[in-house]
Amino acid sequence: MPDEKISVAQRIRDRLDAGALRLRISPKKMWSGFGKRHTCDGCGKPILPIQVECEFVVDDDAIYRFHICCAAGLWQAELKRRGLA
Repeated sequence: MPDEKISVAQRIRDRLDAGALRLRISPKKMWSGFGKRHTCDGCGKPILPIQVECEFVVDDDAIYRFHICCAAGLWQAELKRRGLA
């Protein structure tokens, strides 16, 4: 479970800096649906069946799953802040 004292935005920044999330703005494939209890690559919490899960295929070996707010808001905003989007 992620440290609750660290904001989701900071967690995403840290993961981008560490290379755990790739700096790519155009996924090869993208879709969404109901959560399947996968861990969100943004906040680190499970994506519940009552929530929207966004899945991004970034490269052949990288698939990211996010809550819709973590993906559409924070991940993309951080890429834009870095001048990558």
